Amino acid sequence: MLLSLLCCFSVAFGVATVIPSYSVSPSSVYSGDSGFISLSLLNSGDVTADGVKVVVASHSPELLLIDDFWSTTLPPSAVSVARFGFKVNDSASRGVYFVDFSISFTGSRADFVSARAYVEVLDDVNVVYFLVSNDVLVGNNTLNFVISNPNERAVNNLFVKLLGVSPFSVLNHERFIRSIPVNSSVSLSFSVFVNDVSTGIYPVVLSKEFNGLVKNSTINLRVIGAPSLTYEILDEFSVEAGKSGVLSFIVKNTGLSPANDVKVSLFGADPFSIFNPEQYIGVIPADGSVIVYFNYSVDYDAVPGIYPLTLVLDYGDVLSHELNVKVSGLPDIEIAKINTEPEKIYSDSEFSISVQLENVGAGKAKNVKAFINVSSSVTGVTEYFIGSIDADDIDSAIFDLILGSVSEGPLVFDFAVSYSDQDDNSYVLAESFRIYVRRKVDYTVVIVLVVLALVFALFYFRKKVIHFVKNLGKMI
Repeated sequence: MLLSLLCCFSVAFGVATVIPSYSVSPSSVYSGDSGFISLSLLNSGDVTADGVKVVVASHSPELLLIDDFWSTTLPPSAVSVARFGFKVNDSASRGVYFVDFSISFTGSRADFVSARAYVEVLDDVNVVYFLVSNDVLVGNNTLNFVISNPNERAVNNLFVKLLGVSPFSVLNHERFIRSIPVNSSVSLSFSVFVNDVSTGIYPVVLSKEFNGLVKNSTINLRVIGAPSLTYEILDEFSVEAGKSGVLSFIVKNTGLSPANDVKVSLFGADPFSIFNPEQYIGVIPADGSVIVYFNYSVDYDAVPGIYPLTLVLDYGDVLSHELNVKVSGLPDIEIAKINTEPEKIYSDSEFSISVQLENVGAGKAKNVKAFINVSSSVTGVTEYFIGSIDADDIDSAIFDLILGSVSEGPLVFDFAVSYSDQDDNSYVLAESFRIYVRRKVDYTVVIVLVVLALVFALFYFRKKVIHFVKNLGKMI
């Protein structure tokens, strides 16, 4: 009975007891090194420890914990080892750093223990670097480093190397520093060329060698691409001889980094004169744009044709673009000939006036429209739209008219033609001309006289016939 009670008592009050211990590998740790903390857990109790969970509760900021959680089940008297990876910051100085672990489990009841592990960092090579900027552009760059000595003794004969693979080419990859005094710094610069790649993160390695021990640090550089300038013509490049105006361009940076010290230039020879051929823009940010204006004039006697202009975009890289600009002359409309149909115009009749127009200028005439102004005795079509007349070409305006009753003599017509050039400048030509109007002859009196003459002649002839017949009868 007593044995039975003791057994019941033992089962009822059995516990799980987890005892932690740790070790650090490797045994010698320096700044920038990686290692493991091995946390050994022993269940010294007589009940299985279920749901054992090990969590990193806190740690020194000089240590970067790669693993922060581990779990298992521990039977009585069992041992299990949890491994937690860590890395020491490159800038960590000599000292002892800690990692606190929280260990929870369930035996006959929920329980909790904690443990602290220590990592001692030595200072054989404890050289701290600082990179001024991690951003680089496609093309030539300079990486500026500050190398510091936080140790309690001077660092002598230090070799610093910058090792790069594609897309990087390091032009002066090794630098020698004879001495860095205690708590002092030295500045170093490396020339790096970045090949044309997409924007992204690319690694280089900074190697520090001191007293035969090499410490490598991986540095991630952000390649943000190169600037790339393009242009767009804002207005149609068609100009006229003898005119002045403005040529407008949109200059855009389609690259992924700012374009600095941008200068835009426009050059041209006769018949062009560019009044402000060089313009300094400064900075165009990535995906930004500016509008550039160039004032120009074209010689009045310029022969119509295609002439070259050169647009230069200078932002470190110099890009030249050849532009073809069409120069057209001014239109000049003259009256070449005036015809009437029929040729002779009579009062109270229909007729047409055809005015032949010739463009003797060097440019196309647009919106050509002719007008004729007549007296109230004339009605009909008084406006005629032609449209366009090319240089050295002709066309005609035809007016169909009806002439009322007017006196014989000259009739004056006021004629005008309006037109415009390629820039919609308007021109008007106005002239007056006359046509001779003839009066129709009234033949009524003539007809009456003719009829009377015929009647008289017939009467006379009749008398002659009668007389002849009488004489003939007498003879018989």
